[in-house]
Amino acid sequence: STMTVTASTVAITLSAGGSITLSSVDAYTLTNDKSADISCPGSGQNSSVAYSTAGTITFTPTTVKCYGSSGSTSGGTVTSNPPSPGGGTPAPPTSPANESTGAGEITSNIGAGAAGNLGAVTIKGINALMGNGATGSFTLSGATGGATGGHSLKVQNITGNQATITVSSEALVFTLVAGNSKNVDIDGDGYRDAKVTLNRIVDSKADVTVKEIKVVKIDGTAPGSLVKIASKTAVYYLGEDSQRYVFPNEKVYYSWYDNFNGVKTISDEDMAKLPIGGLVTYRPGTRMVIFATTVDVYAVTQGGVLRKLKDEAMAAELYGANWNQHIDDVNEAFYSSYSFSSDLTSSAEYNQETQKTFSPTITADKSI
Repeated sequence: STMTVTASTVAITLSAGGSITLSSVDAYTLTNDKSADISCPGSGQNSSVAYSTAGTITFTPTTVKCYGSSGSTSGGTVTSNPPSPGGGTPAPPTSPANESTGAGEITSNIGAGAAGNLGAVTIKGINALMGNGATGSFTLSGATGGATGGHSLKVQNITGNQATITVSSEALVFTLVAGNSKNVDIDGDGYRDAKVTLNRIVDSKADVTVKEIKVVKIDGTAPGSLVKIASKTAVYYLGEDSQRYVFPNEKVYYSWYDNFNGVKTISDEDMAKLPIGGLVTYRPGTRMVIFATTVDVYAVTQGGVLRKLKDEAMAAELYGANWNQHIDDVNEAFYSSYSFSSDLTSSAEYNQETQKTFSPTITADKSI
């Protein structure tokens, strides 16, 4: 059976073995106590989430209309299904192959080897389903302070769950795995202007979203600058993505810099324009690290990826007889800033100078 909800909060009790589906229409978003927002992907379409766990679900149609809504004033529907003979969970909805899973405002579809127009990129983004060798032209308004004019995006080498993407005017070629993104500097001025995301590979097409990045330029600074305000001692790294990155302590700072001579003081107002992008992690090849609640010692690699050392002998091979003086304790509050890879099985797998070469700057280390 189906019930249409237009205003008030509704609680539905689900019997064991049954199922319920919450669906939006093309006008409003549904929110519920299962931590799921059900919102329509486009005008005239529905979005739904199925549940099969016994209990009560409370949800409310919001007053937030979906982008491109036709202006319908209806809320959402609740569809309940009787228990199936074999039990089980209803299959979750899947996106059709001709629809993007990106969050952009519009979607273009360009076949293999063809060329098309993706339109004007905004901070909300545009989506594109592009075949192998397809090229899409797009424009940037510069309204966010970044690049302007006409540019293009080409998709090549679609294999498995990855594709090679070329963004021009300045030729930028990179390979993305599905679910990953890259910030790109389109006009070569040192600031990232756009974010390119490979959502998925579907039917031999790359599902891509391009978004404009808000560029913040502060007088007297450039990407890679160290900045602070007069009333505080905290120092931040200014990334090419117009965000500031936090040094959690002096030990991390000194793994990158010898002194504070290059720090620039900017106004409180300018600092407030720079959102915090995350924490700076140790520069690879400089120090080993350990967390308070473990005896494991880790070597640091690019991007704050840690690899556990096998034993003390390996630590001595890498850092010499005084290896235990090259270990820093990392506060577990910063644990989530790091990730973990496979253990080192031989000291030959880790060369300190090579690791430093991979991460000459914080921008390179974090792939900002």
